[in-house]
Amino acid sequence: MWFQRMAERGIDARTVRVVLEEGELIAQYPDDTPFASRLVLGWVNDRAVHVVAADNDAEEITVVITAYEPDTAIWTPTSGRGGAMKCVIRKQGETRSGVATVALARGPLTMVFKAVPAEVCDNCGEEYLADDVTTALLEAVEASARSGVEVEVREYARGA
Repeated sequence: MWFQRMAERGIDARTVRVVLEEGELIAQYPDDTPFASRLVLGWVNDRAVHVVAADNDAEEITVVITAYEPDTAIWTPTSGRGGAMKCVIRKQGETRSGVATVALARGPLTMVFKAVPAEVCDNCGEEYLADDVTTALLEAVEASARSGVEVEVREYARGA
């Protein structure tokens, strides 16, 4: 799902790699689970890009949670987390607590999660998932893929 969002935002895998390898660490979130995450700001062809990623040191992989172009009218290095944020897509609305339906695919598996907690833009409906929610969904998809499931629909539960 986030790959689709990245493509819609004009951000490719090469850009994400450059940001993670050469960018500036803006914030660290050591309490995120299952892996501590970080926000990195990078510049690619005079374009600012934020990447939120987490490292799974045990498996030596980096999990990219999201990537987007920050809007300097709504983002500052001190803005931090919490509270409503301006929508980064339409830049008109603010987010409110709500729920989303999230569909993820991995190989032959298609998995749909209902009632996923999200911040939802009150103007365009864009949905933003917290890092821990995204991680839980990805872990659930991996577990179902390993078990050979092809289609699964479930209500979101903490720890998915």
